[in-house]
Amino acid sequence: MGWWIALAILVGLAILPLGVSFKYNAAGIYLAVIAGPIRIKILPAKKKEKKPKKEKKPREEKKPEETQAPAPAEPKPPVQEPPTPEKPPAPPVKQPPAEPPETPLEEKYPNLDKIPGKIKKEPRPREEPREEAGGSWTDFLSLVPIVFDFLGDFRRKLRVNRLELKLIMASDDPCDLAINYGRAWAALGNLLPRLERFLVIQKRDLEVECDFEASETKVIARLDLTITLGRILAAVFKFAFRALMEFLKIMKKRKGGAVK
Repeated sequence: MGWWIALAILVGLAILPLGVSFKYNAAGIYLAVIAGPIRIKILPAKKKEKKPKKEKKPREEKKPEETQAPAPAEPKPPVQEPPTPEKPPAPPVKQPPAEPPETPLEEKYPNLDKIPGKIKKEPRPREEPREEAGGSWTDFLSLVPIVFDFLGDFRRKLRVNRLELKLIMASDDPCDLAINYGRAWAALGNLLPRLERFLVIQKRDLEVECDFEASETKVIARLDLTITLGRILAAVFKFAFRALMEFLKIMKKRKGGAVK
């Protein structure tokens, strides 16, 4: 039973759609990460609500109790302190004589190098860091076709679940607005076939409108782009194996071996 549960979990992860959702309108930019039915909003960021500070209640001042003033005390006669005897001065402390500096062994024993078994160690010369030699960039040219094949295969695995574009055009001159309206539809007509050639679009909604009362052109756009986790892993494993085999050939060629 446990194997069937594990298999069901793996299948569920393989068909789990991952992607992003992008929107733009008068309210600003909206960006969210898609993980199956869950959408995690990134933009706009949530503003932290400040908690209202509690008002401190003023403290009630205590009224001083009425008390009778104490009677004045009688003055005491001054007390005379006995004179303190003077201390004799302390005798001077004798400081020890300063020790002479130690003489090095080479001055004490000038024939130290001639004693057998005593070899004077000479300081080693400091080695300067060597500059790294660069490799030839032509060795990796064989990996370029694999990278382009991976991007092409990955592009076909992407799914545009929803593509919306609404262009609201405005102009002071109605003639210019009519000309720009026709140019906008012509540009969309040329762009859409190219998008469908590179991406798989499931739902699209493209519109161009004219607003004779508005002062500036406005845009409303939305794009939901997803890909399943299984397709990502399949593309990565497929082209990673090809790239690894090509890389091993490059390493063998650099060592001087024969490449088949």
